[in-house]
Amino acid sequence: MTGTSDDAIDRFYQDVGRRVREARMRAGVTQAALALRASMTRSSIANIEAGRQRIAVHVLVLVAGALDVDPKELFSAKGIHGGSPELEMWSAQLQNESPATRDFIQGAIAQLGIRPRQEDER
Repeated sequence: MTGTSDDAIDRFYQDVGRRVREARMRAGVTQAALALRASMTRSSIANIEAGRQRIAVHVLVLVAGALDVDPKELFSAKGIHGGSPELEMWSAQLQNESPATRDFIQGAIAQLGIRPRQEDER
């Protein structure tokens, strides 16, 4: 992928893994049960959730189906185009705002290079 750093790709897969884990937990499913439903091993699910295993698109669709979620809920194209964990944190804090407000604030934060304070820094 021209113009995309290895770090951005790693962050993308970590984000996918986080989303898979969150969807699995919301569904009340264990890694072993998800693995069985998606015809995978539990260790593959654990590695995907940890961002250590790159997941093929068809496998992502199988996992989404096993969790009864839309596959697009499991990934974000922003992560591969320079999205940052800091902006993801701001995004979570702004989840009750309108999409237009969130986009505006996130854009302003990105341009200013402001980082949110971590909980333990307060």
